Amino acid sequence: MNPLAAWRRPRGDAATGRPARRRLWRPRLKTRLGLFILIAGLVSGAVTLGFIYVIGTSTLKEAIGRSFQELASTTSASIDTLIGHHVEEARLLASAQSVLSVVEESNAFYGSDPPEEVRRRIDEIDERWRRAQGVDAYFLEIQGNRATAYLQDFAAQTPDPSLYRAIVVTNASGALVAAVGRSTRYAYGETGWWIQAYHGGQGRLFVSGVESDPDLGIDVIVVATPIVKDQRTVGVLGMVHPADTFLRGVTSAKIGRTDHTMIVTDRGDVVFCPVSPAKDHALAPEQIAAVTRDEKGWSATTTDVHFPRRESLNGHAPVSITRTLGGENFGGRRWFVVTSQDPRESYAPVYTLLRWTAVAGAAGTLIVSLLGLLIARRIVRPIQALKTGAELIGLGNLNHRIEIATGDEIEDLANQFNKMAHKLKLFYIGLEENVKEKSWKLEHQNKELFILYSIAATLNQALPLKDLLDDTLNKMLDVMEADGGMIWMADPPLGSSPITATKLPVLSPGQMSSLIELIHHISRTVRESGELWTTENLAVDGRLDQLRYSDPGFISLAGIPLTSRDHVLGILFLLYRDIRALTSREEKLLASVGAQIGVTIEHTALAAHTQSPLRDQNER
Repeated sequence: MNPLAAWRRPRGDAATGRPARRRLWRPRLKTRLGLFILIAGLVSGAVTLGFIYVIGTSTLKEAIGRSFQELASTTSASIDTLIGHHVEEARLLASAQSVLSVVEESNAFYGSDPPEEVRRRIDEIDERWRRAQGVDAYFLEIQGNRATAYLQDFAAQTPDPSLYRAIVVTNASGALVAAVGRSTRYAYGETGWWIQAYHGGQGRLFVSGVESDPDLGIDVIVVATPIVKDQRTVGVLGMVHPADTFLRGVTSAKIGRTDHTMIVTDRGDVVFCPVSPAKDHALAPEQIAAVTRDEKGWSATTTDVHFPRRESLNGHAPVSITRTLGGENFGGRRWFVVTSQDPRESYAPVYTLLRWTAVAGAAGTLIVSLLGLLIARRIVRPIQALKTGAELIGLGNLNHRIEIATGDEIEDLANQFNKMAHKLKLFYIGLEENVKEKSWKLEHQNKELFILYSIAATLNQALPLKDLLDDTLNKMLDVMEADGGMIWMADPPLGSSPITATKLPVLSPGQMSSLIELIHHISRTVRESGELWTTENLAVDGRLDQLRYSDPGFISLAGIPLTSRDHVLGILFLLYRDIRALTSREEKLLASVGAQIGVTIEHTALAAHTQSPLRDQNER
């Protein structure tokens, strides 16, 4: 027997000489390596996803929380400023000589009678006043005195008269002395705010909480201050503000679609909420402890009053004036500003990130599995070099190249790894460029959305046409970063200038005259064409060659037609002192904004025209 053949014969059972049975399934190195790579990919993908989730969620919560914190802080400062402003107004009115003299005369009228007789007379007048019987003399006297005239002048000059539901002045007995409008009562001596402000004759400032006024049928906030002469409290002045109008303006700021700010007390009662009645809900103890702190901040809770049983992010800040004015004010409670937002909107970015990460993880797992099968085809001497090269590429060194010269599949596999590294490098380079492009587009889209939102918010205000045009012009100058602007109306009121709103820097008389001539010329052109008129340099614009004018003080100009139903109602001009070229996207945006402003102007004019006969009829 050939010894070499015997050596090659499979060894069997020593007793029987039978060959040993092979296993039905023996995992090959290729399979084991493929499984190992697959498991490693799955584990690393799971760890990566978990890491991204934890870090992403933490970072997002911190960023959103700080945004809500700043929103709450800004709203709190606005409330402090608003209340402080009205406190100073009340003190100013109470110190006016016309108010002091009328109050002194009223006190002198009642001064010689016993207190019981004074109270009886005031109650008798109040009862007749409430029944509207026999009060014409008192009403005419109050409406015709110097103090009432002074209060009426003040109310007429306020920027927003809707903030004042009533302004009343009483003497030291609580009897009405002066008022803006016809008061629902004559005797105020038993009302809570009058008692607090008069303070037994010592006098002190008083600001109420949000209280229901049975006479007016609405929730109000009362700012009351004593009327003092020669260090004696001779009367009380009270300013009654509708709570909804008073607080809604300072709590309307938002940073998202579903968020809002509300005012709560240190007991968890909701003072004001712009989305639902305050009395219908209150804060849970856990949320009260989180938001009623002396410093601003943010917290994450599952007891949000609007989104219970879901983790929500709340910004909070104290209203400082509720602490500085003393415990007898604001219903004996401190106020805090709290923000609230739907968690679905808060966590939407991280959910999107997780979804895309999961897709990338699945794709990565598939790629790793295929690579494992390719690598495991031949396990020979170059495997270590191949393994080392693969690890370097997997760690991110895409410049590494695997140098294997075996002339077989391992060499091909090495070449494939090299190609893959090159493609990944090109892919990442392309990805970075794509991200930069997308970021640029997103930034411009966000700017356009901000402009549309700012203009829409301004146009949604219920203002007279003149105020609406002024606010719209100011907002357009702000969002478009223009140096000046005008609004030219096609059909101004009889005897009025077509230029109804302006905001310009200081110009010389010659520059102003040249600018007005230029505006009128371009206005006629825009009115005839109905199209946007722009130029980045007036000095070289051929369309103006026939118009002889001197330096208007500006270089670039944009005339935006304010249209409604294909009719040009006016033109809004944006003026720049430097060269300013508008992109096609900006021109489309300005044309859209002009249409919105035009529709609003038409609606405002129609509303004013409709209400004018009604006012005339009511006055008659």
